[in-house]
Amino acid sequence: MAKKIKDVNSQGLKNVEQTLTKTEQFLEQNYRVLLTVLGVIVALVGIFWLGRMYLSKRNAEAQSQIYQAERYLEMDSINLALNGDGNYLGFLDITNDYKFTYTGNLARYGAGICYLQLGQYQDAIDILDKYSKKDKVIGSLAIGATGDAYVELGDLEKGISKYIEAADFANNSFNTPIFLMKAGEIHELNGNYPEALKSYDMALSFEQNYTPSLINKGDTLYKMGRFTEAVDAFSKANITDPGNERAMEGFKKAQEAASSEIPTTTIALVIIIIIAACGTIYFLKFRKPAEEKPAEKKTKGKKK
Repeated sequence: MAKKIKDVNSQGLKNVEQTLTKTEQFLEQNYRVLLTVLGVIVALVGIFWLGRMYLSKRNAEAQSQIYQAERYLEMDSINLALNGDGNYLGFLDITNDYKFTYTGNLARYGAGICYLQLGQYQDAIDILDKYSKKDKVIGSLAIGATGDAYVELGDLEKGISKYIEAADFANNSFNTPIFLMKAGEIHELNGNYPEALKSYDMALSFEQNYTPSLINKGDTLYKMGRFTEAVDAFSKANITDPGNERAMEGFKKAQEAASSEIPTTTIALVIIIIIAACGTIYFLKFRKPAEEKPAEKKTKGKKK
């Protein structure tokens, strides 16, 4: 038994020695390649680290510049926000001078909004398309702004498509209802009331108390002749936003139309009465003389 164990241990040591020998041979034969690969990996890690340090520094510089551009945009000084004031860069220069930085990318969105407000809609589309949409909120706003530009250019179908894309991209109760409502408004403008109603209902599924969608839904239902449902939509809008003039006017208008509207059951009853009256007239006019004919013949025979 001891001999067997000794033989097994001896064989195991031989296997280990053989494995070590093969490893040593491999290292001896390929050490230059391995050193080269290791050197490349170290170089790439170093470059990546240095690149991050450089971009971080550049991004900090860009942030100090974009602050003033954002202030100008808030003040409606659009040209200064876009092109700068001589002391601070505008969105366009920040985009060009600080490429590959987060702030440089953000400046594209700012420039797109400036172009949109200046009425340069194609320029707005071009630069907003270059904006890298990493942030859900700003990304959805950029897509929605592109939709605004297409609508201003008269391409309503493309505008609707962008609004739906923006709503899907955001997928939240803040931005999504806004863009779904915009899509609904374009459908309503085109007279496509069923699609408009669908868009408003989708917006309300994200935010059931979203007053603008409730009001627009009421308007659409009114145009479709669905006055009672319109009253309900306007009533909810008055609850979510008491004192809203559009909601109050819409409610009054829809209520008046609903009160003067003949109920469907009444119409059906009138139709039934008319049919019954026609049937009675027919019976009295055509059936009665036919029944009296034999009596007339009998009378004539007696006279003879």
